[in-house]
Amino acid sequence: MWSHRDPALRRSGAGNVYVKNLDRNIDNKALYDTFSLFGNILSCKVALTPDGKSRGFGFVHFESDESAEAAIAKLNGMQIGEKTVYVAPFKKTAERNDGTPKNFTNVYIKHIPASWNEEKIKEEFGAFGEITSLAVQTDPKGRRFAFVNYAEFEQARAAVEEMDGKDVRNEEEKAADRAQREREREERKAAREAAKAEGREDGDDVESDDDDEEPETSHLYVARAQPKAE
Repeated sequence: MWSHRDPALRRSGAGNVYVKNLDRNIDNKALYDTFSLFGNILSCKVALTPDGKSRGFGFVHFESDESAEAAIAKLNGMQIGEKTVYVAPFKKTAERNDGTPKNFTNVYIKHIPASWNEEKIKEEFGAFGEITSLAVQTDPKGRRFAFVNYAEFEQARAAVEEMDGKDVRNEEEKAADRAQREREREERKAAREAAKAEGREDGDDVESDDDDEEPETSHLYVARAQPKAE
C-alpha cells in the first residue's frame, strides 16, 4: 500500500473513497495511477487475500474532498481493466446508517453452481476471512443453498458486497447459455414470420427486451442470513 507519511492526515475521514468490482489484475500502482489524475493521494490500497490475490475492492484517500468528489463523478460506472467499477465515498462502519445490522457474521448463499462442492464454496468465500462454520443444504426442489459464518462482521460484510450478483459461470457455461438464447431467438423469429405469412395478428408481437437478459441463476445471491426470530 502507498501511504502518506503524516498519520494525522490519513486519520481524517475527508476525501476517502471506496472502490469495488475491481479487475483482479488491478494492483496498488494501477489504482494509484488511475485515481491520482484527480488530486493528491494520501493512501491507496487494494484489499488482498492471505495469499496475495486481489479481493476486488480497495480504498483511495485523497488530500481533499474536492478531489474525491471529482474522482467519484468521473470514475463511478467506468470500465477499468475488464470490469465496470463502483466508486463512492467511504464510510466507517459506525457511520453507516442504512438500516443494515452492524454485527452479523452469518451469510446466506443461493444459486450455487452445480459444479461447486463444499470445498469450492469454502475456497471462494474463504478469501474474505476466517470461516468458523459452513453448512450446505438442499431445499425440497433440490436446489442447494449454504450458510457461511465468519469470525468477524467486516469479513461477512465484504463477502456480501463482493459476491452478491457475481456471475459464477465458467466460459463454457456462458457460451452454452449464449447459444441457447440464440436458438430461442431464432425459433421466436421463425414463429413470428410463420404467423405473419398466415395473416395472424400475433405475428406482429415485438420481441421482449428481456430475451437477452442473463438467467437469474447464473449469478450468486449472497445476503445476511436472517436470524430465526426475524
